[in-house]
Amino acid sequence: MKIDVLSAEFKRSARFAPSAVRLVPSYPGCYAITSAWRDVLYVGQSSDLARRLSQHLRDQRMVGKTRHGFAAFFYFFAVAEADLIRVEARLLATSRFVDGELPELNRAGP
Repeated sequence: MKIDVLSAEFKRSARFAPSAVRLVPSYPGCYAITSAWRDVLYVGQSSDLARRLSQHLRDQRMVGKTRHGFAAFFYFFAVAEADLIRVEARLLATSRFVDGELPELNRAGP
């Protein structure tokens, strides 16, 4: 699924790279990691988006090659902390509805 199909709320993005961490805000929000072709690889939520991007960049599973290529972009939008789980669940449900499965990196791995 492409990022614009997942949600129109994803208007801001940064490269999925260490140099981009300083460009991502430290507020609560939902995010999606995509390939260079904007295929959604992972959907998540965090009370601190910048910290979460930094954590993902140290995760070998997230920086490795997927069937859609390597992670290239970190899309995000602000969400009230009390609504994080609900909004993330809606995004994951949309992915399941459209693709019939969760994004590749949201699925349990080996």
